[in-house]
Amino acid sequence: MNSLFIYIFTETGGTSWLAHLVQPFTAVAFGWTGELPAAIVTSLAAWALLWSMCDWLYRRKILIKI
Repeated sequence: MNSLFIYIFTETGGTSWLAHLVQPFTAVAFGWTGELPAAIVTSLAAWALLWSMCDWLYRRKILIKI
């Protein structure tokens, strides 16, 4: 459902926006482990937000047709 919407969202900078949104939280929580693990956790958190956005749209039957 909404796969084209998520693809366009990520290609237009949505993923980097989400990563900048969660980066302060992951840097504080995982900054002591080093730069690479904190970056991996930031990427996973951004992916989880994208997935939860898809889930939220699906549960509310919001289908964006492009």
